[in-house]
Amino acid sequence: MFGMIMKKSRFSMSFLALACSVLMGCNNDDGSIIAPQQPKANVVTLTTTVSIDGGAETRALTSSGVKTFAQGEKIAVVYENTNGETAVAVSEALPEGEYGKTASFTVTLTDPSPNGSVKYIYPAAMAKADGSINYEALDAQDGTLGTLASELDFAMYEGTLSANASLPASVVMTNRLTILAFTIKDETGANDLTATITGMTLSDGTNDYTVSRSAAEGPIYVAIRPVSGVNIEYTATSATNVYAKSVTGKTYAANNIYPLGLRMADRYPIAMTSAKSADIGHVITSDGFIYFNTTAAVADSKTPCAIIAYVGDDTAEKSPYNHGLAISLKDANKGWGAWWRHSNEATVQYKYDDIPSALKAKESGDSISNLQGRNDKDEFTAFYCALLNDTEEYDVPGPAAPANSSGWFLGSLFQWNQIVRGLTGKAADISGDCNDDYTVAMINPIIGAAGGVGFEQRKYWTCTEGKATYDAWSFDFYGGRATGQRKKDDWSIRSVFAF
Repeated sequence: MFGMIMKKSRFSMSFLALACSVLMGCNNDDGSIIAPQQPKANVVTLTTTVSIDGGAETRALTSSGVKTFAQGEKIAVVYENTNGETAVAVSEALPEGEYGKTASFTVTLTDPSPNGSVKYIYPAAMAKADGSINYEALDAQDGTLGTLASELDFAMYEGTLSANASLPASVVMTNRLTILAFTIKDETGANDLTATITGMTLSDGTNDYTVSRSAAEGPIYVAIRPVSGVNIEYTATSATNVYAKSVTGKTYAANNIYPLGLRMADRYPIAMTSAKSADIGHVITSDGFIYFNTTAAVADSKTPCAIIAYVGDDTAEKSPYNHGLAISLKDANKGWGAWWRHSNEATVQYKYDDIPSALKAKESGDSISNLQGRNDKDEFTAFYCALLNDTEEYDVPGPAAPANSSGWFLGSLFQWNQIVRGLTGKAADISGDCNDDYTVAMINPIIGAAGGVGFEQRKYWTCTEGKATYDAWSFDFYGGRATGQRKKDDWSIRSVFAF
């Protein structure tokens, strides 16, 4: 159902002529110019009845899987206006009431084009401002049925406006996603693990989906884009274990919900060269294996040395890494501060003109690897302590980095950007502005869970020299930002290695 009321005004030509003469007379008297009145936009409010595909008995809002509308929900209408542009309008929220698989939404359009294209997107949060689909919303989910149904369970209708630019009176939307409902058991199938799982990742080779949840009874619900004949890797995390499963040739069609029972094997220990994003926050031992935490490593008679902070192969700096970056379990130099250099003299090395938004370093003189190699304890104390990873006593080496890693060094500002983003799962690059996502409150719980010692609420040296002769960059864990400091200042050191 829809309604539209428009008022039309008619003016005689004699009236228009009189109006013109009056305007011209004003112009002759004082030289002012009166701009002609711009035509008003054609704003119309329409009501349209929307239904969910009648075959969608397997969708996710009620426990039985029936998709229904609910109070407060909205749809987005993407339409073509008279300028040939794509416009987006969001409906009014559904008022209080009882709803089933059909509901009437009220939408206001501005200058809709007769016979123009139109799309209905439900829920409205799945529409971007430019009218495209917000598939990024699927990247991080909480595994619950309610959140999935109200915020992520994307349905759409595609059609045209009428000859008088009205919305179709009623439409049927079809669900465009697949829903997977997981229960998880151990590799033998004897023990149900679902209630212990707090995190889960799915990767189909093109798209990655992450679930973060409180430990609770299942199933664990995940919305994904439909796939055909793909290989999928699953990783699940509990408070004490990481489990893995790979499947091949899977097809999951749109507008369906699939109950899946997974048997998953305990993932650890594995070689650090097999690290995936799900391994961030877990421990590497000195012989190059990954364990859940220091307790698990020590129980297996291994020496824990580092925490995985970033997984990836970004080689934008002169110290390339093929799999990721790891940070020491503790600060170097017994947690005391140390100077970057004993004087404020220049040191030719990798440097930044400023802190660019993408934090891409530019080369100036020697490579960063040469600077990382400095071990003059009297002149470059921060570098010396980082190379030794002297966590217990100054001048005494701490736990060794694995033989097939880069060895310990003082990380660059670019690398610290990767580290804090990796540990927190946040996308923003560090800058000179404060960012609460990169403070000790956000990062230290991850380090503590692995069995390490958290960062102090102060500045930590990077190996990146600043613009000024006397200046070098630090990362401030109090404000979550990069700051320039005098080289003779005493700040903390946390050793890093690439692997």
